[in-house]
Amino acid sequence: MTAGYYKGLHPVGTTERQRAIRNADDAVSLIIRERDEDLSCILSFHNHCDPRNKMECGHFIEREATRYHPWNLNKECKACKFVPHRASRQFS
Repeated sequence: MTAGYYKGLHPVGTTERQRAIRNADDAVSLIIRERDEDLSCILSFHNHCDPRNKMECGHFIEREATRYHPWNLNKECKACKFVPHRASRQFS
């Protein structure tokens, strides 16, 4: 078995199911970032973020029920993703 990722002291991604979910998350994130390649961060109109920020995939509605639905996913900069007040909230 390969070494997994750790979140604190807890191993993450050590079971076959966890690895499959992580691989699916990574693949969908890449697809969304390629789809939205020519767009700025979805929250830039609120936060005036720097377009050179690292981009990630953000969810409009909380993750589990719509985790991989493309209508629920948009490109979002790393700075906006973790802003406490989250201007448009639903994005997570």
